[in-house]
Amino acid sequence: MPIVSAHLDDRDVVEHIDQMIFRFMKIQDGMGRRLIPLIVEMIEADTSEMTFIDKLNRLEKFGLIEPGEWNSYRKIRNDLAHTYPEEKEELVDAINEAAAIIQKLEASFLKMRHFCQKKLGSAAG
Repeated sequence: MPIVSAHLDDRDVVEHIDQMIFRFMKIQDGMGRRLIPLIVEMIEADTSEMTFIDKLNRLEKFGLIEPGEWNSYRKIRNDLAHTYPEEKEELVDAINEAAAIIQKLEASFLKMRHFCQKKLGSAAG
């Protein structure tokens, strides 16, 4: 069910929304800071000269994320982080976008995790 601005007046709903936003931002940040660089290091021998965009392109090549997918996660994260409470409609839009894309973010994470497990398993065997 999409969030509407009236929901922001309900303390219980706001607590749930805050948790969802916090988790979305934490997962997106953790993947960007730790998981994505780790996966690219598993693929490439030397990543020292690679930009983050280069790393995303490598993940796209291996089918771990869709083209432009990470940019949509980043945009939503920034919208959530930089929208003020008095900007209710903008905040509601960002919350609904995050809620709609969380499953896609989780699917990306699971693909990356599976890739790592497979890569580590083949390295050990």
